[in-house]
Amino acid sequence: MISAVVFDLYGTLVGAPPVDSYAAYAAGTATRLGFDPLKFPPIYDADYEGRQTGRFGTHEQYLRDLAQRLGVRLSESQLTALVQFRVDTVRSWLIVKPDAVSTLRSLRARGLRLGLVSDCGWETGLIWPSLSVAPLIDVPVLSYEVGVKKPNPRIFEIAVERLGVPPGQCLYVGDGGSDELAGARRAGMVPIMIDDPKDAVGHRPGYVAWSGPRIASLAELLSRRELGARGG
Repeated sequence: MISAVVFDLYGTLVGAPPVDSYAAYAAGTATRLGFDPLKFPPIYDADYEGRQTGRFGTHEQYLRDLAQRLGVRLSESQLTALVQFRVDTVRSWLIVKPDAVSTLRSLRARGLRLGLVSDCGWETGLIWPSLSVAPLIDVPVLSYEVGVKKPNPRIFEIAVERLGVPPGQCLYVGDGGSDELAGARRAGMVPIMIDDPKDAVGHRPGYVAWSGPRIASLAELLSRRELGARGG
């Protein structure tokens, strides 16, 4: 019997960031740094894992490191503006899906423990507590805090350990980014894909196609057979 459900964040509880928004952010950052916008994306993308696993620390610390590597001089006011630009951009991506709160409340009413496993950087962690879904999640596991990201099974193991449930009793719901569904399965969890058509063109790093069970919305989760007697 499933006794806990762990969710991905981007593309699952919130929408996937639009591809054009991600590209606009990279171009805007390069312009503010005074660096060639055409040369910047490969450099920024190469730092993705480091940002996601906390290797660079806060976004301010990352920008200081990046500017040094690029040979760019930043004033404190420029640095503050760049950090705010990042926070504002990420906040614009963190739009909770319309059925997220009601679905989480229904799952909690059934006695299920709820968790989160997200590949994210410092700025997502800064904003997370303000989201309407945050109080409904018993255990949030953010990659930059634990130093490991999907699809490494360890990040999923941390979630089930903190939830206090065996992995085989834990359903994992995600959109397939970062090969997360296979990673959850290797950790012993029961994975299911949320294949929301509204997120079909979203920015999903490391997306891997999935042939296993899937749902089209969070609300659909409530009637899935994987939840057994508790799921109706």
